[in-house]
Amino acid sequence: MANAPRRLRGLLLLGLLLATVLPLPASAETPDPCQVTGYQAGGRLLSARLVDPEETVTGTVDATGCDIGVYFSSGSTGAVADAEIYGATWYGIVGHGADLTIRDSTIHDIGSKPFDGMQYGVAILVRKGPDGTLPSATIQRNHLSRYQKGGMALFDGDFQVTGNTVDGLGPVAYIAQTGIQLTAGATGTLVNNTITGHWYNGDDWSSTGILLWSSGGVKVTNNRLAENQVGIYLVDVPGAKLTSNRITGSGGDAEGDWSIFLWESDAKLHANKVE
Repeated sequence: MANAPRRLRGLLLLGLLLATVLPLPASAETPDPCQVTGYQAGGRLLSARLVDPEETVTGTVDATGCDIGVYFSSGSTGAVADAEIYGATWYGIVGHGADLTIRDSTIHDIGSKPFDGMQYGVAILVRKGPDGTLPSATIQRNHLSRYQKGGMALFDGDFQVTGNTVDGLGPVAYIAQTGIQLTAGATGTLVNNTITGHWYNGDDWSSTGILLWSSGGVKVTNNRLAENQVGIYLVDVPGAKLTSNRITGSGGDAEGDWSIFLWESDAKLHANKVE
């Protein structure tokens, strides 16, 4: 990977940072009404406003002062529907080896206060549990906005991501955002999503609307991507299919600005429209 384009190396580093637990910015104490979770970082377990709720999460979840809005532990099954989740520092929703359905909800204002360049602040994070349990998630018709780092970071499992609106911050100089990321062998489909406004104005890095990084077979179909520095970015991905996606306002004169970019990947592209 040493010969990769400079901005590609930066993007790979972003993926590694997102996949690695980073030091916490907050104190070691868990503020009331936050609860301790099974997700560890910075020498302690992160806190959440709700932990393994037995019923479908609906209505308003104000996670201000907590690291996570709603946390689902390994082996659990959970649902979020018609909810508004906001205010958490690290993640809006975490599925830690859980099977989830997340639909018709809004997740916003996830990150530091004010936002900064730390590599956390993701609306939805789903990854395998500490015991190796693989997750799965159906994520439909949600609106994600005002997150510090990314809209969705999906690892390890199988994911159906349909009809979501994922709005980045637009051009910023302090962090390279990602709209939807599938990585670490993740499989599934991305269909009919609208992903806008991921653009980094600094050096050495790139923002992207969709990032597939060491994922499995993923179908990316009929998504609308607008004003992202890179529309769709593939790194070390076998067997992806990109079909009928519309990409506008991506790419440019600088290295690292592309509408669709493949690095060490094997993908089939059909009927994608770039404007």
